[in-house]
Amino acid sequence: MKTLLKALIPPRILPPTAFIIGAQKAGTTPLVRYLAQHPEILVSSDKEVDFFGSATRQPLGTTFYHRHFQTYDRRKQVAVEASPHYLFAPHAARDLHAYNPQARILCLLRDPVSRAFSAYRMYQRFLQTDPHFFQKWNARYYTPEEQATLLPRPRTHAEDLKLAVQEEIRAHRDGRLYEWHLLEYGLYARNLSRYVDRFPREHILLLASHDLAANTAQSLEGICTFFELSPFDWQKADLRKSHQETKGASPPAEARQLLEEFYQNPNEALVSLTNQRFFDSQ
Repeated sequence: MKTLLKALIPPRILPPTAFIIGAQKAGTTPLVRYLAQHPEILVSSDKEVDFFGSATRQPLGTTFYHRHFQTYDRRKQVAVEASPHYLFAPHAARDLHAYNPQARILCLLRDPVSRAFSAYRMYQRFLQTDPHFFQKWNARYYTPEEQATLLPRPRTHAEDLKLAVQEEIRAHRDGRLYEWHLLEYGLYARNLSRYVDRFPREHILLLASHDLAANTAQSLEGICTFFELSPFDWQKADLRKSHQETKGASPPAEARQLLEEFYQNPNEALVSLTNQRFFDSQ
């Protein structure tokens, strides 16, 4: 009977009001898996819709976007999307604010040095599987004209982290981007300021990724309060860890030093912006 009714009655569209904007490699995937267990939360059918700030997806319009937020469950009250690219994409905050100026914005923050190394290892896996992965990836976000401005990465950059970081620091100083980048996603103060400038401060929640990992249930309780949801017993939820990094993995010493020096001033800028410290290197 339920199957027949679903065939006859279209699902309800629940436009998203809560957005997890990042950071990349900071724990957004397990966070979405946890939140999906709350009976009042609807997570998007694709975890990363990557709609706002995309030169290729946003022109498809809200009809396309809302297809990712369909449900027959009347208990659902809040739809959540998690696209870590929103923290970096220059126009995502502007476009998201135009869509919903009262949206709730959640951002996980991870030490940018370990985040960059984690991203590097992920990129290596992508490139081993498909050497053209990033040409396809960038076509999702950029116009052909914008793609033409991205600097190509030689294969040696995927084999030598120190070299990849050195060259990206030079490109950053020149205002250029490589086709895959490690540094830009960790410039938290610069990227977050676009949201702080537009959304009410009480509509922005910043959470250290190590706090989510160490105090998962307590962190989820705080997130649900922020999303204005009913209480939920997270102690009974499946909070097993997933996508864990290899224990003890850390960047080579010289690459780590380059990253630490690069992020020193941006980390202090984050403290100035938020009046909070999120990781030991601040």
